[in-house]
Amino acid sequence: MLGGFCDTLVTFVIEAASSEGRAEPSEEPDTTFEDAADFNDWIDESHGSVSILEGIFQPSQILFNLDREQYDSARAVWELEA
Repeated sequence: MLGGFCDTLVTFVIEAASSEGRAEPSEEPDTTFEDAADFNDWIDESHGSVSILEGIFQPSQILFNLDREQYDSARAVWELEA
């Protein structure tokens, strides 16, 4: 399961980086990545680091920066279950 997630995440990262458009700004600009440290740690521990070429990336930061809607949805579910 983790391997499939990583493959999907890497594919998403590559497609997002190569697309011409940029993601729309978040509708909640006052919410920062650091506001959800426990959630970010949970994502990173659950999925491990993502290695692309020479870079090592955290899944939580990738998700926050590239798909804020999915990040916020997952965070809301996580908060309900915590």
